[in-house]
Amino acid sequence: MSKDRFLFVALVVLIVADAVILLQFSGVRVLPLLHVDRVESMRNAALLLAKYSEKVAARYGVENYPAVRDRLAKYLYDVQKATTVEGISDAVFRHIQDVKDTILREAEHVEQQKVLSVINKDIANRKINYTATIKIHRDRSGRVVISDPMCVLRAKCVNELKKLLSSSDLWQDLEIEVRKSGASVVTEYSLRYRIKALAKKLKDTLSELEDVKRHYGLLPLVGEGIVVKMYDATGGDNEEVIHDSDIRDLVNELWSAGALGIEVGGERIITSSSIRCIGPTVLVNDHPITVNPVVVKAVGNAKVLRSALALIKNHLKLFGIKIEVQIRKHVKLTKYFH
Repeated sequence: MSKDRFLFVALVVLIVADAVILLQFSGVRVLPLLHVDRVESMRNAALLLAKYSEKVAARYGVENYPAVRDRLAKYLYDVQKATTVEGISDAVFRHIQDVKDTILREAEHVEQQKVLSVINKDIANRKINYTATIKIHRDRSGRVVISDPMCVLRAKCVNELKKLLSSSDLWQDLEIEVRKSGASVVTEYSLRYRIKALAKKLKDTLSELEDVKRHYGLLPLVGEGIVVKMYDATGGDNEEVIHDSDIRDLVNELWSAGALGIEVGGERIITSSSIRCIGPTVLVNDHPITVNPVVVKAVGNAKVLRSALALIKNHLKLFGIKIEVQIRKHVKLTKYFH
């Protein structure tokens, strides 16, 4: 997790479905021998999303706020009650946006109160017989900018506000009104600026989402890589044909070598994929694939991927099984199909 920053509600609405899928497929990339229970896999993904929300709430100091606890409780109740993948997904759709929105709102409120506390402390015991407006925002470089045309705030107060807000990732744009009675937040200002910033966040997030989908097999992936062909030994008794364990070993070697994506026999490999034999038939993702050769494609650093297969290549050679590895500038992997 590179940032503990909640996206604005508009972004959450767009990416929540993909976030659930991503969480389902995230984790250590070691190919399992058996199918993962999809209902429990989805439930665990939804619970991970709840834990992430709790951690972010704790970071902002709002984990015990009634509104936050109430939204999380409703979310967790429906996730635990659901008995199907569709039911769990529906619970996520119905609640997680509200959870994130509530945490963000409460966190912003806490930050606003801190800002007001600093300002009110500065103007305490001073005669303010006029109304002044102070605007706080960040410029494009992320620097906190405080506009105080009437010079109400002392330099010490300005520096304290900048220090407080520079360490925050909420990026609030605030308009604060200072009167004799004290300071108060009027509204978030510069709606046009906010919309522009949100549009950029949306564009960046959708671009990142496309990359994540490709990485986890939900979209086709094209790039430098290798094409591996595995041939049965000539003669072909049971010890000289390719077994499912041989293919799994090869796939795991490729993951360990940093492969960005793998395809076996035209089937995209994800963390819940299975590779198994039923008699002479090899099934990948429960679909039969062509054998002799078994074709494995991988996208990544081609030289590193090829080197990673040296050991398994030599091992299978002892049984007469032949492995050919070709480096390609352009390898295209299909997307995963259920």
